[in-house]
Amino acid sequence: MAMKYSVTKADLKKDKEVIIKLWNDSHDQNKALDNKFAWIYEGNPDGETYVWMLIHEHEKEVVGLASVFSKKVLVGGVPYKAGIGGDFFVKKEHRSLGPALMLIDTIAKSEDIEDIDFLYAFPNDAARLIFRRVGYQKLGSLVGRVRIFQTKRYLINKGVPESLAGIVSPLADFLIRIMSPETWDFDFGRHYYKIMDELGSDYEELRRGLNIYASVVVPNKSSIYMNWKYGLDPDQGNEFFCLYKQVDDSLVGCVAFSVADGFVEIRDLIVSDDYPSLNDLIYRFLEYSRKLDVLGVRYVLLEKSRMEKDLSQFDFFPQQNRRDVVVLVKNNELLTNKVSILDEKRWIFFNTDQDT
Repeated sequence: MAMKYSVTKADLKKDKEVIIKLWNDSHDQNKALDNKFAWIYEGNPDGETYVWMLIHEHEKEVVGLASVFSKKVLVGGVPYKAGIGGDFFVKKEHRSLGPALMLIDTIAKSEDIEDIDFLYAFPNDAARLIFRRVGYQKLGSLVGRVRIFQTKRYLINKGVPESLAGIVSPLADFLIRIMSPETWDFDFGRHYYKIMDELGSDYEELRRGLNIYASVVVPNKSSIYMNWKYGLDPDQGNEFFCLYKQVDDSLVGCVAFSVADGFVEIRDLIVSDDYPSLNDLIYRFLEYSRKLDVLGVRYVLLEKSRMEKDLSQFDFFPQQNRRDVVVLVKNNELLTNKVSILDEKRWIFFNTDQDT
């Protein structure tokens, strides 16, 4: 007998324990939802979080979930409401095309998100066909890049014997350092930096004055949003590296970052339009990162996007961790704008935009 399913919108208060249990039962313990629920589902300053549950009718059991997280996005400087499709999974024994397709299609057509102008998501290989059938279009792919500071572990991972890597790596590390452009970009005391837990009014002043927003697609990263996303994340020890000009104490830019698996991870970045502000920010951030005695610095961005192009010039090398970004446009106005929502080169988009 064919299994029957239905999809229902969850009540975050009434269904909280069901959502947490289903998530935890289907994921590794290090991804447990208990501590993150209030933060990611209930605290988003950009708006409401919506969750739908896939129900197996015969057992009256919740066998799948999918969420839409509200996000404010500027398209050519004009604010729009986006929805991030996230936390999509179906229990292993129910992972046929039909139930998963029903879940994603129901969300796309739901009246509960009629005010959302476009949806975007990050399907894995197994889910890519599902999103395509619902009408999502591929925007591009996420690409990871890395700057290696300490080569020993990198060489071992590439198959070099540990004994040989131990001999070769000190010389390789020395050569990398003397060949790195930031080593020879002397600042002469023009800047100073602060490591901060939260951003303040100087950040808002910088963000409001950015001319680049008129020509790109970028999340509207207010200080309230950034402090919530990076400052209050219960699972990530995020901080802000903020660079200032010595002459007038004006803010040049900020990097949201964390340290994980021996690497500094660039999780977000905001910088002044003025040349050479990006160079100054990245060079000083790389210098700071070396002091942390890490293996290197890495990030994941939308390939071919403006920020990815800008950062790749700082000798970051590609990693093999690609993932598609797909978009479903609900407001047709976005298809006729001068700044097209479907032009990946217009986006400023980090991997951290996957969840909130």
